Amino acid sequence: MESLGLAAQMTESDIYHLDDTQFVGDVAMNCTEHMLATEAHLNPSPDCVGVRGERKNLSSRMRSILVSWLTEVHQKFKLAPETLFITVNLIDRYCEKQILEMKEYQLLGVTAMRVASKYEEIWVPKLEDFADITDNTYSREQILTQEFHLLKELEFDISFPTSYRFLERFHIICNKTSTGSRQVYLLGCYLLELAMVEVTMNKWLPSRLAISALYLSKHMLNEAWPEEIATILGLKEQEVR
Repeated sequence: MESLGLAAQMTESDIYHLDDTQFVGDVAMNCTEHMLATEAHLNPSPDCVGVRGERKNLSSRMRSILVSWLTEVHQKFKLAPETLFITVNLIDRYCEKQILEMKEYQLLGVTAMRVASKYEEIWVPKLEDFADITDNTYSREQILTQEFHLLKELEFDISFPTSYRFLERFHIICNKTSTGSRQVYLLGCYLLELAMVEVTMNKWLPSRLAISALYLSKHMLNEAWPEEIATILGLKEQEVR
């Protein structure tokens, strides 16, 4: 996506939070511009597991089962929301490059979550925990070997904006206070998790998924749609709808 020339701007929310270093209001729009400019670079294809039958070892249904299971693992380990989104991205991008056997898919899943955890979390589950969660179907050595292959295949490139990060940013823009509408935000997160289960949703850029989840969440909870968001993304409300 081309640069949108947002760096010189600050939203009302950014100005409101200038005294709070956690919100980095003075450079928030620079960060937003960078996210929009780079989001397509590492966005996986909707055909990554053979939606069109090109990779017959896996299927979109198997992917849905794996992502649903990883969501439960994510909750059990009490990991940050972003970790789950990174995990699924790593899985899909690896499957774009390598054809896996069915028995290797769960191994890839727990390995991707381990890599995402080491990137995002303060406290990372132990290697033994990831082996245990599979009922020891895979050993520590198998997970470590898969981790090596995963990172090598992806060239250690695991820094990218997810739809969750875009939702965080868009929600802040919509609210001048730090609390805002918590219900809208949580419902938006849930909608993004639902979208993540369907591999066909990979055809949309993360920012588009996030803005759609926010729009639907606000509509369901009877909140007004802020025009400022549309201005930033260059989208009319009708396009989002």
